[in-house]
Amino acid sequence: YGGGFEGNVGIMMAVKIPDEVLDGIAATTHSETPSVGGVALNSPDFMGQFKGKSVGDNFALSSGGGAINGYSGATVSSEAATRAVTSGMEIFKKFKSEILG
Repeated sequence: YGGGFEGNVGIMMAVKIPDEVLDGIAATTHSETPSVGGVALNSPDFMGQFKGKSVGDNFALSSGGGAINGYSGATVSSEAATRAVTSGMEIFKKFKSEILG
């Protein structure tokens, strides 16, 4: 989860094994404003930026030195998504051996 403008943003991630790259992400839960943050979290252009990124990549917004371009007008929601992905990748790295068996 990442803290958004109106509450937590839940992100589901698909990681390609053994390459350890994201195959895609999707927002599973959020209470963001439907016409702003909700649009960003359902935008293929915004969410698609994560596809192909490696587990070790910097998932910050470009305004913070990362490679992800925030969704115009929904900076807080964009940051929440990047934080959620970062958190998910940290969990993946921590439990990688158990996940892969």
